[in-house]
Amino acid sequence: MPPGFVRYFGGGNYAGVLVVMVGLWAGWQALRRRDSVFSMEQRRWLWFWLVLALGSFLLALGRFAPFYRLVYALPYFSTIRNPVKFIYLVSFILVVLFGYGVDGLWRKYLVR
Repeated sequence: MPPGFVRYFGGGNYAGVLVVMVGLWAGWQALRRRDSVFSMEQRRWLWFWLVLALGSFLLALGRFAPFYRLVYALPYFSTIRNPVKFIYLVSFILVVLFGYGVDGLWRKYLVR
């Protein structure tokens, strides 16, 4: 633990309920084997984004993640002073998942 008082301020990342729900719907559609709105190629891209989001979120936990010491030992990885920077990547991935989700909802319910 660092000595002294640890200050927690700011740093609040808010994606929005609608963005997260539509992104989760897109992720759920990617995991469905049958009756998915997305093609197999789109589902593979969604799997990529989901795995990248999960990995980035776990890296954002920093020293509280059990595997962070292993990753921190990699060359040039120790130059990242603040692991919370990985939350920016998670936020970007949420926007990508939201885009896939809006496209999927459009094709499923509005295009006949």
